[in-house]
Amino acid sequence: MLYQVTLHLHNILRWAVLAVALWALFRAFTGWLGKGGWLPADKTASKLYPILLDVQTVFGLVLYVGISPLMQKATADIPAAMANKELRFYLVEHISAIVIALAFAHIGKVRAMRLTDSVARHKTLFFWYGASLLMVLSRIPWNRPLLPGLH
Repeated sequence: MLYQVTLHLHNILRWAVLAVALWALFRAFTGWLGKGGWLPADKTASKLYPILLDVQTVFGLVLYVGISPLMQKATADIPAAMANKELRFYLVEHISAIVIALAFAHIGKVRAMRLTDSVARHKTLFFWYGASLLMVLSRIPWNRPLLPGLH
């Protein structure tokens, strides 16, 4: 039961992460090209993306280190898991990409906030958050249902 609830929350939250990432990228892109100032919506979007990505990662780690039967199977025989495409994906590729995406998001946030020029801040966020989102998109298990319960 705990596994299913956590997996469903992790699945649903991916859509929030993607939506907020796109919003943050839109704000950064339009602020950069429009040479706009740093608005309250920019501040909110730039904070919300790394926070949601962190929360999503916590749910994923709960699945990864404890309650996922798939991970229990993978860690029981790692050489066999590495030979299995699906198990290798979850054991190594999915988590590695997300750790990199987290690093990109947090590095971008810190670097941007150190800048005083709003255009440079927008540009920095656009590139770092864009790289982060590409990592996320590259390792989302797209074969899962769009929403829990839908098959």
